[in-house]
Amino acid sequence: SSSSGVFGKIVYPTGNTSVFAVNEVINGVQSKPFVSTLSDGTIVVVWQSDGIDSAGFGIAARVFGSEGVPLTEQFLVNSQNQMGDQKNAVVKGSLGSGFVIAFESIENGQSDVYARLYDLFGNPIGNDFLVNGSFVLGNQKISSVIELLSGKYVVVFEGEGIDSSLSGIGAKVL
Repeated sequence: SSSSGVFGKIVYPTGNTSVFAVNEVINGVQSKPFVSTLSDGTIVVVWQSDGIDSAGFGIAARVFGSEGVPLTEQFLVNSQNQMGDQKNAVVKGSLGSGFVIAFESIENGQSDVYARLYDLFGNPIGNDFLVNGSFVLGNQKISSVIELLSGKYVVVFEGEGIDSSLSGIGAKVL
């Protein structure tokens, strides 16, 4: 069985560096990390993890202090979607209220975009939920997440069935 890990590296203004392990699960492939910082310097890392949930790839995350010290254990993001694969996660930190993680969920050849909200301490605020809406058919892929001045997030996705073209752009305010 093949294994890989996710590591972080802090580069200080002096040029010194500090490397730290991100994932706690050591079996299976750990890949495609994405990082965001919160307003207090806290670091949030998300990645896709083979075997973290009941089927295929799932989305894992972990919160670290600004020096790379773990503040949480590794946790599963996709609480509702554990069939098929969950991949290509992105995370966006808020200026004061926490963060959001968005990801693609692929089942039976169909991909949809889901998201889950968290507080500053990495505690989930509800379950993960469908972003692109059940009215959008076809494959949907995550593009980006931004924060509005109001503190709300906008998840932008691309995919089929959004408009009359084969590939449109959609967005949802969270």
